[in-house]
Amino acid sequence: MIVNIFKRAVSACVCAAFLTLTACKPDEDIVTVTPIPSNEETAALAGLARLEYAIVNDFDVRASELRTAIITLKAFSTQAALDTAKAAWRLARQPWEQNESFGFGPVGTLGIDGNVDDWPLNLVDVKGILASKVLLSVPYVEGLGTSSKGFHAMEFLLFGEKNDKTASTLTAREIEMVDALSANFKTQTEKLKAAWMPAGNSFGVQFTNAGKQSSVYKTRKDALLEVVGSMVDICDELPNSKIEIPLAMQSNQYAESQFSDNTLEDYKNNILGVQAAYTGRYAARSGMIADSGIGSIVAVRNAALHAKVLAQLDDAFYALEYVPEPFSRSIVTMQARLRRAQDKINQLRKTLNEEVKPLIGG
Repeated sequence: MIVNIFKRAVSACVCAAFLTLTACKPDEDIVTVTPIPSNEETAALAGLARLEYAIVNDFDVRASELRTAIITLKAFSTQAALDTAKAAWRLARQPWEQNESFGFGPVGTLGIDGNVDDWPLNLVDVKGILASKVLLSVPYVEGLGTSSKGFHAMEFLLFGEKNDKTASTLTAREIEMVDALSANFKTQTEKLKAAWMPAGNSFGVQFTNAGKQSSVYKTRKDALLEVVGSMVDICDELPNSKIEIPLAMQSNQYAESQFSDNTLEDYKNNILGVQAAYTGRYAARSGMIADSGIGSIVAVRNAALHAKVLAQLDDAFYALEYVPEPFSRSIVTMQARLRRAQDKINQLRKTLNEEVKPLIGG
């Protein structure tokens, strides 16, 4: 997500997740939740809330793994420890980028989006902090502006400005800062998970109970349209900002995960998130979640439209898969493939906005 001027491991893993989502085999570990047959909207709300809780739970677990890896890096500044921390950072990106289709409610109202994923990074400020003698404590990091902490500050410290950081070039000051940043980061993932907890008066409960006993949503449609709106938003931001700006500027400086060159993986996970919200299927750490999603409503009301969306989801993902790594080189050498990916994602956006949204809201 982009909070400032741009708003708001790994290819194989993502591809495997996508293939699992689109063509599950009978012997897969599938957790099936039987929807309420009398009301597809009620079933979709419950399914989407369970789905989102699975995503934010995975995000919190990945943040714990990243925190542990950085604590180990602080104790043993070896190349193996640094490589483990880098891998943990990449893994934490997966559920977060898939969460773009739930970019409403607590992720914004609690400030989690900015604190976790503001970009581009204020590199001047981060370098200034490293050059200073200020005590790099967790309270100090908490007080930093959003463009100086979160995912991309940790990314810069772990990967280096040119994705060439090694244990021998990692300074004690950099380790101190990434340690404090990871602790603050973990508090954010915990808040997001708690907000979608299926108990008490959480936002997740308010969402599930939309239209009945909910102080947030007067109708079920209001809540469902929040999800569709977020799906549309990321299908707009992805081709027309995230891809377009670095492509037009011919500079990786404007790419989302420029220091690690994880950018294409971020983009694929954005589409996986849209797919998860639509199909109700998510490749969670605990096994495949198979639940009701937006598509369960569309399928009942307009089977042809449902088939169209599923085909466009496939097209959008595989158009991105057709762009070779790294993104920093493809913006120069594979512009036609990136333009094709933009076109496929925009087609999906148009369908979601002009056909799915009116159907859900009608």
